[in-house]
Parts: sequence; C-alpha cells; structure tokens
Amino acid sequence: MRIIFTGRTKRRTQAGMHLMEAFRRAGCRVKWLRSTWMEKFFGPKWLIAGARRFQPDMLFLYTHLPPLPMVEALLADGIPMLFFLPSIHREPEPEILDLARKSTIFFINNQGQLDFFREAGCQDVRFLTQGFDPGTHYPDPNPHPRWLSEVAFIGKCRPGDGRSAVIEPLTRRWDVKLYGLGWDEVGLRAARRVVYPPQYRAICAAAAIILGVDTHPDIPLCFSNRTWLTLGCKGFLLTSYVPRLEELFENHKHLVWYRSPEECQEMVEYYLAHPQERKRIAQAGHELALENYTYDHIVKRILDAFYEKTGILPSSA
Repeated sequence: MRIIFTGRTKRRTQAGMHLMEAFRRAGCRVKWLRSTWMEKFFGPKWLIAGARRFQPDMLFLYTHLPPLPMVEALLADGIPMLFFLPSIHREPEPEILDLARKSTIFFINNQGQLDFFREAGCQDVRFLTQGFDPGTHYPDPNPHPRWLSEVAFIGKCRPGDGRSAVIEPLTRRWDVKLYGLGWDEVGLRAARRVVYPPQYRAICAAAAIILGVDTHPDIPLCFSNRTWLTLGCKGFLLTSYVPRLEELFENHKHLVWYRSPEECQEMVEYYLAHPQERKRIAQAGHELALENYTYDHIVKRILDAFYEKTGILPSSA
C-alpha cells in the first residue's frame, strides 16, 4: 500500500507524524507531500509530478488543506481519497466541504455532525476517534516536584469558551496549575504557556487530577484529543460530559465525568480524599487506551475501512 499523506504535524501533539509512523508500521509506504519553496517556485506541476512518480494507492488528507491542484490531478487519475478532520467545524469552510464531498471516505471526530455532512453531499461519513502514541505519551515514573498540584488543566482559554467558569472556582479552594495560552485574559495565571510531550507526561504523573473541559458540550462524542494523551500517560482524568461518552468509557472506571461546575467541585473534593480510587481509575483508563486507542489501532480502522470500501485487498495494494 502506497499512501500520499498531506497534513501538518505540530510539535505539541505530533499527531500527524504519529499517524504516518503508524501507517508505516502497518506495512504501508508513505510519502509526506506538502507545499514547499520548490513547489511555490516551480508551480503545482512539480508537486503533481512527484505525487504521480510515487504511484499512490491512496491520498490521505489529515486536518490541513492540501495543495488543491495535486488533489484534483490524483482524483482525475482515479486515486481514492480519504480525509480525516480531527477538529470541530460548526460552519465548515467551502474548501473543507468540497474535499469532504470528493472523498471516498470522510472521517470526523464526533458523532453529532454525521447527518450534517451527509445532507451536505458527502457520500461516506464516519466517526473516528483520535489516539495517542505510547512511545511519546506514557507514564512518567519520576516527575520533578515542580509539577506537583492537586488539579492541573492543559489547554488554551478563549473568552466565552466556558473553561474559566469551571476552573476559576476551583482555584479558590485547591492548588490548581494551568498550562496554556490565554489565561491572563480571564485573570488567571498559567504555570507554563506551551506544553510538549515530556512536560505532559510529568504533569499527568504529578497532578492528583487532570481536568478536562470540552468546549462543545452539546455535540455527541466531541472531545479533546488530550483525553487520549492523558490516559496514555496514566493520568486520572476528570472531564466534562458530552453526549454518548458512555459509549466509549465507563464513568468512575476509566475516567470520571461531571455535568456542571458544581458537580466538578464535588468530584474534585471526593477524589482528592480517595487516592486509591484515583489510582485504580487511572490504571483502568490507561489499559483501555493501550488496548484500543493507540495510533496503530486508529490506522487499522482507517485501512480496514479503505479495503472494505474499495475492494482492494491488502496483499494487492
């Protein structure tokens, strides 16, 4: 199987890189194509020629819009295109909708927009979670004491996103450390503005509770990929409830959820007083993630869907 992969990979999460590595572990040859100075200098024909020389069986788009002339050329050659959009778009840009309609399979990270995209003309829309890489996000056995806290939250704060309404009351009662941008705009201080995998591992190991506050609580199974990163690092996760979360997790077994700021405070108070329960839940959540939600598992689901949809056999691709 030869795959042309287009997409960004961020230093903080490295998700795109981990997906490419998982495709390679699955036996695929992967070529990462993106706009470069050469493509800008010589024009799209240079990128198209490189793509065709690779003789791909699949074009895989991940989150970032690719050079459109290359997409059109490969689609004209009959190459199936799979598109994974791992972020929520309540009002998708026309370019995203156009690519989604042209995709053989279009994957989204929530179950609340399946009908929306189908009604918009997408032929095959499927729910797909993100995942984590166990070689990057794993339990830290000996975190530095500077990462210690009763509660930690990793993520940005944007005005009106609801996060400060949950977190600010916690800061009045407990030792809460925030990691991310934008907290000064709501009168809170971040201990660190940017978190990379080594710091993420240490925070999950040193904080008694890792807090999750998702910003689209009305959309079924729309939650941050930090869920998987936290479970991968064996953190105890207390997160906001989104509809159908019970389809993936068991409450008080793999993680704990809350439905209001008041319930969040109740859960913080209870679980800070019950460290052995936190340890048991963190272990079960970690095992669930390892057994079902590494990037190897995600790539297997993508490839299985591709083979089933196209009729191409793995041995012939």
